[in-house]
Amino acid sequence: MEKVLKIYKEYFLLSHGLVLILFLINLLFELKSNNKEVIFLTIYLFLILTFFSVLEFVKYEVIRPKKIKSVLEESFIESIKINKQKIKNNYLLNIYDYDIIIEPEWERFQKKLNFNFRVLFDPLSLDRTISKEEYVKFNDAENHKYFFQLNCLVLSLNENQFNKLNKKSFISEIKLMTELLVLKKLNPITYKNWILSYAKMEELESKYLDKLYS
Repeated sequence: MEKVLKIYKEYFLLSHGLVLILFLINLLFELKSNNKEVIFLTIYLFLILTFFSVLEFVKYEVIRPKKIKSVLEESFIESIKINKQKIKNNYLLNIYDYDIIIEPEWERFQKKLNFNFRVLFDPLSLDRTISKEEYVKFNDAENHKYFFQLNCLVLSLNENQFNKLNKKSFISEIKLMTELLVLKKLNPITYKNWILSYAKMEELESKYLDKLYS
């Protein structure tokens, strides 16, 4: 029941709410002469918006997960047999002592599938969190390829770039990322410990970004 309510809220509530508001506005103005027409138009609009909501639901909840699963099963990931586990839709690997998350990303606003490689590091490696100035400096230096967050180094690839990788090229890419972290003295952390501070680091990074773009 909870899942059904969540789906309804995400895909149908807005459109149905819009229809209800329009219907109530018509009732409020007491358009009696066009009452049957109003009811007909309301039902018509309700059906049309419900149809498009169903399409959106099928696209995002049915088609996209199958597509992601298919791409992953045909990728280099299947050739990696050790130090690998699946966490929901993501894969967790351990390479060069660092935990790495392979994260498919295909949100409703995104037209195409992307993949993020997150090499996790201890956000307190420097005996404190990375400062706003360091955050900017790290990303200015590496903006051609990687993105520094406060607890991981991220490489984002589109589907075509991801499909071109094989096991060897993937490990080579991860090696470059881990070497960069070692150079900046950002130490490995286990996924189990990393997730404990994830929300806090995400909130702090959001504050940095607000200050930078305000």
